[in-house]
Order: sequence, then structure tokens, then C-alpha cells
Amino acid sequence: MRRAAQHLIDAPEMDQEAITNMIWEDRYQDISKVVELGRSVSSLEDEINSQFAEVAWDTDVTTVRTQIAAHGRSWLRFFKSSYREAIATYRGIIRNELPKTHSERLDSLDQLIQGQKKAKQLREDQRILKIGESAFGDHWNAIESDWDQLAAILEWVKAGSELKSGLNLRKLLVDLQQQEIEGHILRSINTHLKPVYILVDELLKSFNIALEEAFNVRDLRKVPLHNLQSRLQS
Repeated sequence: MRRAAQHLIDAPEMDQEAITNMIWEDRYQDISKVVELGRSVSSLEDEINSQFAEVAWDTDVTTVRTQIAAHGRSWLRFFKSSYREAIATYRGIIRNELPKTHSERLDSLDQLIQGQKKAKQLREDQRILKIGESAFGDHWNAIESDWDQLAAILEWVKAGSELKSGLNLRKLLVDLQQQEIEGHILRSINTHLKPVYILVDELLKSFNIALEEAFNVRDLRKVPLHNLQSRLQS
């Protein structure tokens, strides 16, 4: 019981409706793969952007990679127009000088191609987009999602599942949060109505109306407003 209570306390910010979606019970591994993909793209993005200009993300470099792999070590490579075109394209998207060695050039192009493929999945793969939206609700923003935040939600759900009552704990969390919101609203209403209650109390006293005799209650706040209005107008 103590572990369950601590688990609720440790809950990260999340979408209340999405966290109780049955996709968490049925497709947790798929959700995990989506988050893993997103974090991978985020990591690759930092590395790629340090090497390449932004235009590189939209540049097809598969042919560039093929030409460099096939002819990059040949003494005659600059006699091939296709190789020269590949190098020209490469120079046009890289931030600084070209990598010195053949293997370094291939590695950087492979990293860019990998990043492009994964980013395209997060932008266009409808299966991935649907899983993300169903699992994370308002916190899902496709490739622009806060992946650390989504990973925190994922880990929290996993920890709850290990307590053998994951779904019930998630529903309980939503109920508690809703009660907190409703309690805040009621407190706000009471705060704003307090001057009104004071005024009504003074009016009742001026008309010699006993609260308990007139309304059968001892607390003015328990009297329906339409009953108060009717009595004061009579």
C-alpha cells in the first residue's frame, strides 16, 4: 500500500484521458518502441546538426553515399562525373570541411540517412502517430514531442504495472486529480461568495428572519439561492 501511494506521488505530468486508455494494457511494447524511436531521432538530430546544414535533412544522399562507397578509394575517381557530382552535393550540405578519410565520409552519410529515415517515420507513419496520440494525448506532438517527458510517463506506467495494479492506479490518479480540480473550484466559489453570504446574513437579521426556522438549516451556505431570493422578495 505504501509503495502504491508513493507511486501516485511520483506521477509525472500527463494527459488524464490518455493515461487510462487501454492501449497501455494492450500495446505497451509498441508505445515503448515509439518513445525509443523518438529519443533516437532526438539524439541523432543533435549529432547531425553539428555536421550538416539544415537543408541536409531534405536532401536525398543515397546516391552520394553509393558513389563515394564505390569510387572513393579509386585513383581515377575524379574522372567520373557521377562521383564529382556526389562530392559537390556532399560539400553543399556539410557545415565545415569534408571528413578526411573514406570511412569517416561513409559514416557521416550513414548517420544522416538513418536520421532521415527515422524522422520520416515520426512524421508520416500513421501507425506510429496513432499510437503516440492514443497513449499520450495532449503531450504528443509527433517528432516535436518532449521525449524525456514521454519517457518519464512510460517508466511511471511500467513501475505501476510491476505493482500488479497498473490500470487501477492510473484510474485512481485521474480521480484524485479531478477531485483536486473540483475542490479548487469549490474553494474559489466559496471565497467569492463569502461577501454575499455576509450581506444576506445581515439582511435576514434586519428582517428578523431566523435561519433555522425559515430554512431548516443552521448554515447559510446550505440554503439554495433561489430559496433565499424567494424569501427576501416576499
